[in-house]
Amino acid sequence: MITAPTGLDLKRENIPRELKGLDQWVGWRWKQFGQKRTKVPYDLKTGKAAASDDPTTWAPYSKTEGHLNIGFMFGDRDAFSGIDVDGCVDPQTGKITKLARQIIDRMGSYSEISPSTTGLKIFVKGVVPGLRRKNPKKQIEVYDRGRFFACTGHHLPGTPKTIEPRQEELNALYLWLFPGEEEPSPAPNGSLNRTAPNHDLSDEDIFSRAYRAANGEKFLRLWNGDASDYESHSEADLALCAMLGFWSGPDPERIERMFSASRLSRRSKWRERPRYRRDTVAKALDRMTEFYDQATGATLVVSKNGDPSGNGVVLPNIPPPLPEDPPFPTDALPEVARRFVEEGAEAIGCAPDLLALPALAVLSAGIGASRVVEIKRSWREGATLFLAVVASPGEKKTPAANAARRPVLKRQAEKRQEFKTKREEHGRQMREWKAHCRDARSAGETEPPPPPEPTMERTYADDTTVESLVGILEDNPRGVLIYKDELTGWVRSHDQYRAAGKGADRQHWLSVWSNQAIVVDRKSRQGDPTYVERPWVSLVGGIQPAMLSELGGSMEDGLLDRFLFCYPKHSQTDLSEVEIGADTEAQYATLYDKLTSLLMVKDESGQEAPNVVPMSGEARSLFKKIHDQIGR
Repeated sequence: MITAPTGLDLKRENIPRELKGLDQWVGWRWKQFGQKRTKVPYDLKTGKAAASDDPTTWAPYSKTEGHLNIGFMFGDRDAFSGIDVDGCVDPQTGKITKLARQIIDRMGSYSEISPSTTGLKIFVKGVVPGLRRKNPKKQIEVYDRGRFFACTGHHLPGTPKTIEPRQEELNALYLWLFPGEEEPSPAPNGSLNRTAPNHDLSDEDIFSRAYRAANGEKFLRLWNGDASDYESHSEADLALCAMLGFWSGPDPERIERMFSASRLSRRSKWRERPRYRRDTVAKALDRMTEFYDQATGATLVVSKNGDPSGNGVVLPNIPPPLPEDPPFPTDALPEVARRFVEEGAEAIGCAPDLLALPALAVLSAGIGASRVVEIKRSWREGATLFLAVVASPGEKKTPAANAARRPVLKRQAEKRQEFKTKREEHGRQMREWKAHCRDARSAGETEPPPPPEPTMERTYADDTTVESLVGILEDNPRGVLIYKDELTGWVRSHDQYRAAGKGADRQHWLSVWSNQAIVVDRKSRQGDPTYVERPWVSLVGGIQPAMLSELGGSMEDGLLDRFLFCYPKHSQTDLSEVEIGADTEAQYATLYDKLTSLLMVKDESGQEAPNVVPMSGEARSLFKKIHDQIGR
């Protein structure tokens, strides 16, 4: 264990969860260099020196246990930048200089006291917009890679506890720190020098941009040697060369070198035939009219041979990287649910989104059809949610979903026990009824009606064929939760039992989402269709990124648009010894139980109907603001 020489005890609970989820942690020690003492990082796994350009010397946050001097290493693939303001805090009084306070207020993001107690570290989301990093006169440094920040967890009061996106503010700070630096000017369309690649981008930069782009899944499949999307291996080789060429610029040597690091290159044709390699790269570049421009971050469109009227073959547009995904807004959840999500994410070792989305579904199912919000007299909305967790295998979607839906499954188990008791009582009543029937027949009297058969109250269902679902909803007007481990299977099941695949399953699901009446002819009730006036279902499940297109398929019927998606960044941590607190789990379950106790009312026809909840003035104002923003 390393002893902290600064007197500042490490406050782990304040370190932002987003940083804890990355494998970019190091330890640090003081080292004397002449008259100067500086912090030197070391590998938490080996104790040897750590390097800013070698991620193998970094570690998951879990490895910081037992170490008091820890630091976060800024890397090429994370979204974070750090601002180091030195000599701005009076260690005796804690007073912060006016300049530092202005920077803190402008950034409005997580800030903490440095180990020296005389400086501050500010963490933001953004990219440092130039090459310079230090302004010695103002004692301020900015970094987004190639550097670590020693973390203390001594959160600066009055600043957020989360790391906020602040690209515009970071740009302004950079121009203030380095006013003499010339900004790169973009080249006009059509004037890109086809021999001027993006030299400043490393191979790792190019790979990172490619796999995070909108077509990143396709890139990764090719990189991993999967050519199944193409008619031939040669077409697959050509496609990967084109993707690499888009990001690297027209640099044949780099494209060939990077391609040779992929699994697609393991074919003998690539390894043993230099001419094939050169021709494939040349052919890919000859077709291309668009390249990524590092200077502007935009796509430059150029014509073949520089001729605006050239009619060379143009590859489909390869879009720039997607913006960094925002953190799931756990603060918007009820306090009990927020605590459950945060503790669960740490215990399971997954992104908070993977717990938050199914937890939302559980809470919405607790409300069910008992309430609708009245926006206008003619416009009411229920609590129905269709939710999809987008994550690759191994991201722990299923353990997270199991933890979130446990209260629903527990309640369903209780209802099943109640049903068993009712069924036994029904058996007794049936025996008595039969005896009464015999007595009535002997006496020449009319036989009494049989006792009604009991039904099991449902809070949960996993059979999602429309015919079976309407039967459940007919007996359970409050509605049910449906969980599908793989939503792909749910989509593929639509109309699979219909002749030539023609049916109305998708249309029925559209009606279920909007709580519109559905009518289904069931084989077991010929001539007596099932009518559900207000169908209510909350649906949640997981889906792999590569399978997303199956939700929409070739149909533009709006089913895809009814889903709320979360697509969290990959999170990999060592198995934690932490458990979700028993009190937290119990309070989360109690919240669900309270919601299930909300009563429905009887409508004019005597059917169960939801209570109508009017919007408060504040709620209506917020709704209008969001509604109008989306509309614009």
